[in-house]
Amino acid sequence: FFFFQAEDGIRDAQESRGLGDVYKRQTQSTWGLYKSEYIKMSRRFDSKVNSFSAEGKLLQVEYAVEAINKSRPGIGALIKDGAILGAVKDVVSALLERTRQSEKIYCLDKNIYCVVSGVSADGNYLIDYARGLAQDYRFQMREYINVEKLVVDICDQKQYYTQFGGSRLFGAAFIYAGYDTTHGFQLYNSDPSGNYAGWKATAIGTNSIAANSFLKDEYQDCLLYTSPSPRDS
Repeated sequence: FFFFQAEDGIRDAQESRGLGDVYKRQTQSTWGLYKSEYIKMSRRFDSKVNSFSAEGKLLQVEYAVEAINKSRPGIGALIKDGAILGAVKDVVSALLERTRQSEKIYCLDKNIYCVVSGVSADGNYLIDYARGLAQDYRFQMREYINVEKLVVDICDQKQYYTQFGGSRLFGAAFIYAGYDTTHGFQLYNSDPSGNYAGWKATAIGTNSIAANSFLKDEYQDCLLYTSPSPRDS
């Protein structure tokens, strides 16, 4: 009796060990599959706006810049007695009703104008935001807002959306031209990451690299604005 009971016990132990080995192999296989998928997902740095790639870049910012580079161009330049902004208006269809206002150049305040290139809806939101900031400043300080201060406030709003997941960057770039009593006429541009810089002349949008190269070679500080003659128009 004890002999048969011992054999049954050994047989049960062997079967249990066999099932344990099968379970262990299945667990290892499942973990290996999960680990491989985890590694693949971890390499998708562009899936989150607040994740850096292995090269130390925010790929979503580069994608937003690429969207801007495929949109209609805009240009700005400082001249001796002011600043000039120019843009190419989008012509989507001849059946559309002609708008009464520009779709590329906007007034932020009486002393600041801007050119927008990129996603129109994103640009409209930031324009309304900038106008609200300018009006609040004028209401509180009883004077027009400084150009650079307004640019900094807009760029802070842009940069805010690069730090938190679940949000999309603003796919719009701006060229700002304005005047204040502190620094006179000024020209700035800003990108989706929230960076901005002051320029004598700059371009954004399609073929901006070629346009900036042309401005670098041909721009002069002594440029003057002359109104077109009736013959030219």
